[in-house]
Amino acid sequence: MSSMRRATNKYYRPDIDGLRAIAVVSVLLFHAKAPYVTGGYVGVDVFFVISGYLITSIILRELKSGSFSMIKFWERRVRRIIPALFVMSLSTAVAGYFLFLYPLDSENLGKSLVALPLFLSNLFFMRRDTYFDTEVDTYPLLHTWSLAVEEQFYLFFPILLWFLWRFSKSKMRTVVGLLGVVSFGLSVYLLHFVPGNFFSAPLVPHSFWGGASNATAAFYLLPTRVWELIAGAALTNVAGVQLQRWQAELTSLLGIFLVLSSMVLLDATSSVPGLAAVLPVGGVILVIFAHHNTKTIGSKFLSWQPLVWVGLISYSLYLWHWPLLVFARTVYGTLNLFQTVSILLASGYVAWLSYKYIEMPFLQRTRCSSRLGMFLCGASMLVVLAISGYLLLRLDTQARVPEQLASIPMAENSLGSTYWRCFRSYGLPALLREGPCVLGVRKDQVIPDFALWGNSHAGAIATTIDELATAHGAYGVSLIEAGCAPVRGVEYPVAAPNCDTFSQYSLDYLTDVSIARVLIVANWYGYVGGRGEPGYIKLPTQTEFTLANAQLALESQMRNVIEQLSLQPDREIYILLQPPQHDNYNPRTLFYQSIYSNKLANDVILTRGDHEEAQVFVRSMLYRLADDFPAAHVLDPTEEFCSNGTCELIDDVVLYRDFEHVNYFGANRMTPLLEPFIISSVE
Repeated sequence: MSSMRRATNKYYRPDIDGLRAIAVVSVLLFHAKAPYVTGGYVGVDVFFVISGYLITSIILRELKSGSFSMIKFWERRVRRIIPALFVMSLSTAVAGYFLFLYPLDSENLGKSLVALPLFLSNLFFMRRDTYFDTEVDTYPLLHTWSLAVEEQFYLFFPILLWFLWRFSKSKMRTVVGLLGVVSFGLSVYLLHFVPGNFFSAPLVPHSFWGGASNATAAFYLLPTRVWELIAGAALTNVAGVQLQRWQAELTSLLGIFLVLSSMVLLDATSSVPGLAAVLPVGGVILVIFAHHNTKTIGSKFLSWQPLVWVGLISYSLYLWHWPLLVFARTVYGTLNLFQTVSILLASGYVAWLSYKYIEMPFLQRTRCSSRLGMFLCGASMLVVLAISGYLLLRLDTQARVPEQLASIPMAENSLGSTYWRCFRSYGLPALLREGPCVLGVRKDQVIPDFALWGNSHAGAIATTIDELATAHGAYGVSLIEAGCAPVRGVEYPVAAPNCDTFSQYSLDYLTDVSIARVLIVANWYGYVGGRGEPGYIKLPTQTEFTLANAQLALESQMRNVIEQLSLQPDREIYILLQPPQHDNYNPRTLFYQSIYSNKLANDVILTRGDHEEAQVFVRSMLYRLADDFPAAHVLDPTEEFCSNGTCELIDDVVLYRDFEHVNYFGANRMTPLLEPFIISSVE
């Protein structure tokens, strides 16, 4: 995404800088949360196509002239990429040290700084599934994922071209074209056929991918992005084609239209880099092709000096805008229009300084002029970034937190060992392979006393259940999978094939094993319209995801579950209602607001009446089922959290790790409800 332009370069095309300007502005507007620019992130796809075209053009020209050198190529990459990246990243590390007092933020910044010099940022952020997540503002180096993809590509692609040129020139187009087709096919398969499945790859442990979905992997990984870079490379094959003027005009305008329309028609749910990416990629191809040898209205527009100037600084602008936005949101919270515009203008000014005083001196060899000197400079810069990341990781971040706020960041990680052992580190593959995770006191060759079944909300109370079971000598098992309602035969708004397998396994297990006590836990409210994952569910026979359909689906399928579980004599089924959900609560936001505004947020207060009104359907539905089935009982934690008319979020310590999940302390609040369940299982 970096660039150096010289008017004396006969290959220079100002219209491509104009395209770069459109691409970077679309990314800026998307990151600034501007209305209507819901697909602005495809500016990165535009950059990939442009990069593939320009770099391949240079490589092929040098191969034809016999002047190509791998060392020279990589020196150019180091000069273009590393210096500006180093200054931005080191500045981000310093700013993060002073502004990122929330321990998890500091830790993640340190880890991303270590990943960056290795050009593995895309893998780091893929494992966190962050680009479209609500926590995107906690990662000031998130945007470096695209640089990692580019540099991974340019580690192998020049070698491939050189090898084919030297040993099999006639097959170059076929091999490169086939590589692009396979990459596109892989992205389509992952995004359109199995998007919700956990991503995996041969010979690589499942844990390496951090539980990322196929859709997330397709967004971040090189193999599914290669086709966009190769699409640009393919344009070198038509460099000599001469279009008639009217053909060039039409092709140019259509290409510009496709690029611009993709930035407003696509959104976070679009299948990029799958079929939806054909829109921006195809548009860039048409524009570059149309302007090869013909001046058009489109080329004149893209060659407009203000656009070209933005294109010239586009690399530095891309680098600087995101950390500035992240730190501004950290200090000020939600930015108003004036603040947002000010940050973007400041980004432009800093980008111009970076272009003039960092990019250009290195590109023009006035700094680190020799090849060896540049490699040493680049290596030194990367080592400094890695060291700065390591130092951030070594910080005692909790010690830097103001004492009165210490419980807020602690709350996010106060989950207990069983949360990790039986939930976060024990997904569906482990469940299918090894059986349910053990809670309490294992008793070999004995039927468990109880079972805990549910989604992440069951995981949230797993440590408390485990401790209570151990204290009373009970032997339990857990069946937990994030996002999956403890019912079967429902569909989710986002493909979730793991849920069908999980629910069927859980019901089969509970049917086959005569466990006398079963505790079912979920965020019931989330399946019928409440904030949070996964959103409305529906039956396969229903056509739309609506509130009415979700309510019908949840009640009918819960009825089926309770009916099936009740077939076992002497079994008691307990259903835990959802604790109060604090929709406006975010621990990180509360923490920084308390520091930078010197006050606690008042909008996180939840009254008992509001809580009961929000969950009125879920409460009435579950109590109705309990009335219909004598073996079913409802456990209501409202009294444990809302005894004084206000539902407590903080009681000496914070009780929630996010707006809906309790942490270890919040789970312990429910001991009066949960302990009788455990005791009854061993009586």
